[in-house]
Amino acid sequence: MFSNSNPYQLKGMMHMPDRCPVCKADFQRESGFYSAALWTSYPISILIGAICIVLFLFVFHLSAIVSLVLLGVVLLALQPLIMRTGRSILLQQFVKYNPNRNK
Repeated sequence: MFSNSNPYQLKGMMHMPDRCPVCKADFQRESGFYSAALWTSYPISILIGAICIVLFLFVFHLSAIVSLVLLGVVLLALQPLIMRTGRSILLQQFVKYNPNRNK
């Protein structure tokens, strides 16, 4: 779905081809469409954060300050993956897969 398979190569991290290489679905949406991916990536971040806080506080018995610092590091490290996942979820809601589209 993304032009570059490495999400940690920051230059061009979110670049997508104009059309899906498999089904030829149009990835070019109206202006500002992908900014709505913030609304899909936010719950992913919340879920990851909740899981990490529970693990850090109740499983590893770390202090609250250390847990919050580690949570920040985890979320920062996962941010490119979270952004891509949010965009993929958003696009999947509006562009349905049709295997016969390119025929």
